[in-house]
Amino acid sequence: MLKKFWISLLVGLLLCACGKGEMKTVQTQQAGEYTVTVLSDSGAIKNGANDFVLEFRKTGDGQLVDVGTVDVAPIMDMPGMSPMMGTATVTTTDTPGRYRATGSLSMAGLWKFNVKFGDGQSVRLNVNAQ
Repeated sequence: MLKKFWISLLVGLLLCACGKGEMKTVQTQQAGEYTVTVLSDSGAIKNGANDFVLEFRKTGDGQLVDVGTVDVAPIMDMPGMSPMMGTATVTTTDTPGRYRATGSLSMAGLWKFNVKFGDGQSVRLNVNAQ
């Protein structure tokens, strides 16, 4: 019984280690004294459900910095029609300045991620969903 436990634990740890790769940059934009970066496992955002990370760094020294509450509103401009709205929910992580986001984009193409953070600051990142 103890042997099965240790084997299961080892397999679980190996699977977790293999699943954690470096996040790849999707888009970066400067916003005042901050550099805001969208990251994903693949380096891309796709239409449909997405998990991605937002990082906020001081532009001067590149250090991650906690900016407080972060909101993301994905919008796709539709010529001759009302804009299409995506969804995104942002939560903090254990690393200050790094925020986990989950969302959904209903079609491929250019999306504008309107990001609000801190004390009324904002930035727009142009993200091409595949």
